[in-house]
Amino acid sequence: MPKPLEIFISYFKVGLFTFGGGYAMLPVLMDEVVKNKHWFKEEEVLEGYAMAQLSVGIIAINTTTLLTARKFSRPLALIAALATMLPSILLLSVIGLLLETITISYTLELIFLSIQIGVGVLIAYTLLGLVSKSTISPYGYVLIVAIIILFLGFKVSSILLVALAIGLSILWGDKL
Repeated sequence: MPKPLEIFISYFKVGLFTFGGGYAMLPVLMDEVVKNKHWFKEEEVLEGYAMAQLSVGIIAINTTTLLTARKFSRPLALIAALATMLPSILLLSVIGLLLETITISYTLELIFLSIQIGVGVLIAYTLLGLVSKSTISPYGYVLIVAIIILFLGFKVSSILLVALAIGLSILWGDKL
């Protein structure tokens, strides 16, 4: 079982490098707790991530808390939750203080643009990984492509797209 300081440092790193939400957090979390620390198997993290999405709250904190509580203990899960959220609290506090005293420079704008690009890459990496590990039939791939085209090309509401996906899943059933 990992020591509390190990849990804190690992999840602090996850929280520190998690910009862009849950999908961007997943590769960072996998690197830290599966590849580096060997605390979890990839399937356990994906399962914990899926369960965390079902609960109300921040996905990164829900995921790290759930994983740690299930495998280790509740006190370590509390440390995991605090460590995951602490970098955001500190970073937002510093930014809040700085924004009152300085104007946003061109360099700062470039930094934020770079972060956006990095987050986009992490999200794309996560989505490709999730799709490649899924057992999707040709019907499923048709559904994915159709939803992407409708969303990006025709600006169809995301709520309607979710309803469409549910309806087609019911209609196609086991073909997906």
